[in-house]
Amino acid sequence: VAIMRGDLRSVMSAAHLVTVHELVGPPWPVTVSPDAHPEQIAERLVESRHSSVLVVDAEQRPVGRILADDVLDALLPDRGRFRFPRRLS
Repeated sequence: VAIMRGDLRSVMSAAHLVTVHELVGPPWPVTVSPDAHPEQIAERLVESRHSSVLVVDAEQRPVGRILADDVLDALLPDRGRFRFPRRLS
């Protein structure tokens, strides 16, 4: 999305212009702040039974996504990267 004022001032993605609630509806995604600790994120994942959380800024605009295996890697760094095999059926 380009913001124009007589000339091109800046270019930003559409995600920077809208909030999570404008992008999706119920059921609402599980969200955390950018400064959330891995333990807090893990708790949100366990409570929601989701496989990822959406990172939002103070205005509830999406800034990233954290997967469950990323949290495991952060909490258990000495175990190496976890690889979850996919089941073929």
